[in-house]
Amino acid sequence: MSEMLETSAILQCSTPHSLILIDELGRGTSTYDGFGLAWSISDHIAREINAYCLFATHFHELTHLAAEISSVVNYHVSAMTSHDSFTLLFKVKPGPCDQSFGIHVAELANFPKHVIEVAKRKIQVLEDATVSSSMVEDTEISKKIKLDRKEGEDIIDRVIQEADEVEMGGDRIASLIAQLNESENLYVRFLLE
Repeated sequence: MSEMLETSAILQCSTPHSLILIDELGRGTSTYDGFGLAWSISDHIAREINAYCLFATHFHELTHLAAEISSVVNYHVSAMTSHDSFTLLFKVKPGPCDQSFGIHVAELANFPKHVIEVAKRKIQVLEDATVSSSMVEDTEISKKIKLDRKEGEDIIDRVIQEADEVEMGGDRIASLIAQLNESENLYVRFLLE
């Protein structure tokens, strides 16, 4: 709540002469809430307030604002990675970052290997579920995600309804589980992983 109150004060009190510093806005919300808020807040600051603003974010999609608003410019802190190392170079370079370093940092922090592997699988499922926003508009991405989710929920509802209507035996339960596992729907795949 305190982050929202601070952001509200920024949006209501800032002028074109303000210097606004925002770090990781949207933490503590769902991915979609956080991204939606971060986008609309940064868009409002750039278009309406016209103040100098440094906006650090983990939402890579937010870098696309630079293509829409001429005053928005992307920078990133460079890093060097290899299969077993990660080194921050402490150099600020123009352009968006070309990758996320969360897994590298988790490995450096000695997360258990199985936690890292599950994280990598979840990331892959999510990346498979999203269409590159550089190829289509955000509205198309949103529609695709919503459609996948709706179709996935329908698949799950059908399986649950079928399970309610029949006498359940071991073979029947296995058959219903197999139906879900065979689904190509990205939402269902994500839930099952």
